[in-house]
Amino acid sequence: MRDIVQHLRDCAEDPMWADHCEMSKSTVSRAALTIEVLRAERDQARGRVDYAVKLLTGIHSLLYPSPITTADGRTFLFRPEDPDPHVILQELSDRIRALPDKLAEMEGARPPEQIASLRPTERPASG
Repeated sequence: MRDIVQHLRDCAEDPMWADHCEMSKSTVSRAALTIEVLRAERDQARGRVDYAVKLLTGIHSLLYPSPITTADGRTFLFRPEDPDPHVILQELSDRIRALPDKLAEMEGARPPEQIASLRPTERPASG
């Protein structure tokens, strides 16, 4: 299947445009640019979500696993003796305390240059 952005660009460059389309070339060019910007923003948002999941998984990895109950009713608990539990609790506390700063840092990060270069000076009105 052909990419919609390339199709829009090809249509905008077609010399016979006025004969077969009701939209102006500038509208089609803006639409193609908007699609590229939205794709880049989507990719950036996915990157932020992946980073947040990585932070939360790092915290989760320090927690005790759930108790395991066997078919005969015995329950097993995991309680590590080495390393020192206080070291693990301190690491857990540090990671939880760092979350607000890490998330704020992630949200305030500047977009990659390729995204910034795609942003039009004026967004086309939707609708």
